[in-house]
Amino acid sequence: MAEAKEEIVDEALPTDPTQLIELLEQHKRIAEVCQELRGMIEPGDDHYVVQIELASLGVVPALVDLLSAEDTADLIQVCETLSAMCANIEGVNVRKRTGLQTGFVERSFNPVQNEVGSDDGIRKLVNLLDAEAEVKDVAAQTLWSCCSFNHSNKVAYLRCLIHDLLKEKNNRLEHISSLLPDIEVRGDVTVLLDQVMLPVVQIVKNESHTFRTEAMVLMGMLAACHPASATFLCDEGAMEPVVQIILKDEDLRPRAIHVLWNLIRRNKNVLNPERRKMGCEGTLLVDPLVSIIGLNKKKDADAEQDEQEDDYSDEALLVLKALAEHDEDVREKVGDSVDIRTSRCAVM
Repeated sequence: MAEAKEEIVDEALPTDPTQLIELLEQHKRIAEVCQELRGMIEPGDDHYVVQIELASLGVVPALVDLLSAEDTADLIQVCETLSAMCANIEGVNVRKRTGLQTGFVERSFNPVQNEVGSDDGIRKLVNLLDAEAEVKDVAAQTLWSCCSFNHSNKVAYLRCLIHDLLKEKNNRLEHISSLLPDIEVRGDVTVLLDQVMLPVVQIVKNESHTFRTEAMVLMGMLAACHPASATFLCDEGAMEPVVQIILKDEDLRPRAIHVLWNLIRRNKNVLNPERRKMGCEGTLLVDPLVSIIGLNKKKDADAEQDEQEDDYSDEALLVLKALAEHDEDVREKVGDSVDIRTSRCAVM
């Protein structure tokens, strides 16, 4: 028996795509077959001829079925093959811009993506985000290939992530934050995001929660999506924990200010002391905001201080200006030390 098995393994792979796919369906020689299939794909083919032909022969359901494979090496090969099957050509951004002008946008995109989305492939790929690091990374890359310029697949991806988050898989927060800037917020997306807001606020309110920072970042993005989202978040008490982070955590302070600005930018009345949304006096925020603005630093500070990855000084100044407009005590404390009327951020 051992000799027979060795004979099968050493036997040359067929070159006919149909026979290769049959091997996948039989769960045989998975890694080898996947490599052979990827070798057939021409990355520069803007008509996706090979991908479409392989899809017509049933390769997508066969690959999706194998996303439940136990062998790590096989899983990686399957994900990489799905990624190659679904990837758009290089330069698709340029073709999209041209297509919008000529009316031929759809010709630029890989049609095989739709088969993965309709074949439960997105759900199985999302499940792999809980796998070991090597598999998780390649699964995440495959998801991006499947979702590139494909709104329906992005919605399916977002739906899976939110479904998991509601089941307290909090590591999905980071993936939602990564997806959100790349998805068009239409009605279908808004309905999904509405489900996220309350759980996110609850996590941010919990000072000891492991994923508090990720939740805060996502909360700021949700607030920026739509005015109604920011209003809802403020009504649910989102401002108070963010303000506390600004006051107590110097490391997270800049990002918290960014989130606070997104919460208030379209409805600055929430800063009115009578609304009591912040959970503290507005004057307590003045010094932390000024420290981020950098007005207490010398103008000839070292260049290194200017080469920060993220500069939230503009938003800190905008928050301070909004506070001063709605809180007389803040105006008095700021006094002449900060000319918020003539700052470079005067445009609200």
